Amino acid sequence: MGLFEDMEIQRQLVLITNPGIPGDEHYAKQAQDVIDRWEAFFTSPIGGFWQEREIIRINEQRPIGPGRMDTLMSQLDLERCEYSVIVFCGHGLRTQDHKDGIQLPIPSQGNLNVFPVERLMGISHATTQIPTHIRRTIILDACRKIQPITAEALFEQREFSGGMELDGEMCRDHYNEIIMRQEPHVELLQSTGAGDYAYTSDVGSIYGDAVMRYIRSQTVIWGTQALTDKEGKFDVKMKQMQSEVSALIEGQRPQYWSSKPETEGYPFAAYHVYVPRTFEQVVADIEIMDD
Repeated sequence: MGLFEDMEIQRQLVLITNPGIPGDEHYAKQAQDVIDRWEAFFTSPIGGFWQEREIIRINEQRPIGPGRMDTLMSQLDLERCEYSVIVFCGHGLRTQDHKDGIQLPIPSQGNLNVFPVERLMGISHATTQIPTHIRRTIILDACRKIQPITAEALFEQREFSGGMELDGEMCRDHYNEIIMRQEPHVELLQSTGAGDYAYTSDVGSIYGDAVMRYIRSQTVIWGTQALTDKEGKFDVKMKQMQSEVSALIEGQRPQYWSSKPETEGYPFAAYHVYVPRTFEQVVADIEIMDD
């Protein structure tokens, strides 16, 4: 047995982007960049170290129809998938009966098809409640009115380490351990409140930028603490991340919802580093940081 016990579970990460219809005044051609930033985070050690085999991408190059989306959702609900994350960036809306939807990139029809957010939660035509076995997080970086999302800058995985050399498998095990401690439930994170637009910045989306700034600042703190901790295990939950990011944003109101609000919640980031050090090494590292 090593320093930690392997914690391997069946997971699925679904990345969906829909910039709209080419040529339309609301076409957001750089929306894919926003998803790329999310992917860079999730595939980094602290984001869960998601592997290629666990990732499904839906975009202009790989569009999907409503029937195929229903099939995908049913596949995510199989018992083999113990935890799933769905991230959407693009056009969203709120219907007159106060239900949220995302607009899927579908063949030859641009962004005209609306898929209900409650279906992302596992609620189908045959059910009125979230199935009790689902562990899932849904992140929607989208308007709850129709509005474009754009982005430019990409973050590379190393930016999420806080300066430490992290072992991806250690971080992944810590991330999975937190997931499996929770009772099955669904968490929904939205970048906007009801009736809000999702605004852009010079480098991306206001919400996405704030999330990436937050996690980079958090990992700097963890990296510093790990200098004096033989086995540094740190994490932040989705609810905490959303609450702290909300305080950084003006003009839109990020929302958090959980089907089981009494639970601890799923991890947004899990940081696990093992650095055996002598006292002299610790002092030397602190002096370097002070310089």
